[in-house]
Amino acid sequence: MTLAIENLKELKSQLELDATRLRESICIKDSLCIKDRIWDTDEMFQDIKQRVILEYIEKLLDKIDI
Repeated sequence: MTLAIENLKELKSQLELDATRLRESICIKDSLCIKDRIWDTDEMFQDIKQRVILEYIEKLLDKIDI
């Protein structure tokens, strides 16, 4: 039981770090208005993908209650 709780705490910590990195990346792109100038579909897809992953991580963090 204790090992499972420790693993959950470690998972939550890693998810929080990942969410912070994604938020910073999205924020930097938004502040530089990079997303408005992107014509490359791969870059547009990557931006959308980052936002979806961030939303998913935030939902997971809400469900992990330690």
